[in-house]
Amino acid sequence: EEKRLNKNSKLFRMSQFKQLLFGIGTDNFITLLVFGLIFTLGVLGNSMVITVLARSKPGKPRSTTNIFILNLSIADLSYLLFCIPFQSTIYMMPTWVLGAFICKFIHYFFTVSMLVSIFTLSAMSVDRYIAIVHSRKSSSIRVARHALIGVVVIWILSLAMAAPVMHYQNIFQRGENYTFCWEVWPDQSHKKIYVVCTFVFGYVLPLLLISFCYAKVINHLHKKLRNMSKKSEASKKKVGINQVVWIWCPANCCSNLPNKNEKTDPSLIIPLLFVRIILDMPTSKTSTSLTGLVQSSKTSCNQSCM
Repeated sequence: EEKRLNKNSKLFRMSQFKQLLFGIGTDNFITLLVFGLIFTLGVLGNSMVITVLARSKPGKPRSTTNIFILNLSIADLSYLLFCIPFQSTIYMMPTWVLGAFICKFIHYFFTVSMLVSIFTLSAMSVDRYIAIVHSRKSSSIRVARHALIGVVVIWILSLAMAAPVMHYQNIFQRGENYTFCWEVWPDQSHKKIYVVCTFVFGYVLPLLLISFCYAKVINHLHKKLRNMSKKSEASKKKVGINQVVWIWCPANCCSNLPNKNEKTDPSLIIPLLFVRIILDMPTSKTSTSLTGLVQSSKTSCNQSCM
């Protein structure tokens, strides 16, 4: 009897699941799963970032980079908490049931959070540009006070740019039982102007600014690396020349003295060989890239010594 009841309960749950799945549609069900995954990962990730960055040691000012990252995480977390749960109802219910205020708020805040994220990324690129390209002036420009002012300006600008969305977003009745949350403008030309302005100021200009800043950063770093490599090559050449003048030439002279036709005092042979060994030791620590230079100089020095 218990097995039969368990089997019936499983069948009932399966039928409920199928009814839910086919009631909202397979596509909508998959969309809800994706929303759930984004919501879970986003809330956990941004909460961790905010927790870590919000903690600061007493008396130690926050860096401008941390302030911008904190602002970006707050904007993303706010969108996840205030927009995703309500937007998911669109895929679960055939009609809007959350009222006019929620209809206006979620679409308005979605636009605000999007603009805040874009403007914050732009500010971060400018911050990186100043820190790397203008490093001498950066200490006076990249301070926490300026970053906080920038964050306030970003939020005010985003709230103002998204205001038309809140104004024209509203609920509309279709038939007796269907209500929809739509953005309806009385004049479509005004809507086109707003869409174009939002696209230009909220996408094109920030993209150009970010591209310009990081292109300048890459170019600056490339020049620095090239100058460093030139200095490194010059340093290696100096080491090679010093090696030839002060090590190889005396070493070869000393090594060739016992090989002369003239008779050499036997008491000098052992000291001269010892000097040869001592003089040869530093050459083992010289870069292999100098081998050609050393060998050619050694030959000429050897000939002159003989």
